[in-house]
Amino acid sequence: MVREWKEELNQDVEVVEHIYTTDFFQISAFDEVNQIISIYYLVRPVSPFVAPLLEKPFGFDIPEEPIRWKA
Repeated sequence: MVREWKEELNQDVEVVEHIYTTDFFQISAFDEVNQIISIYYLVRPVSPFVAPLLEKPFGFDIPEEPIRWKA
């Protein structure tokens, strides 16, 4: 988790806690063969947030990988 935040957002974080892991079958949106597992963590920033924020919802060009924040 820490490495992914650093790699994708150039931000250092610490994991506060594991919140939830899916415990049911969820089919992949990309094909009908693979299952996905979602793992949710609460993290705390330990460096300034430098990733760009968009003013307009869904204001990105596809196929850019969007990141949505929930406060």
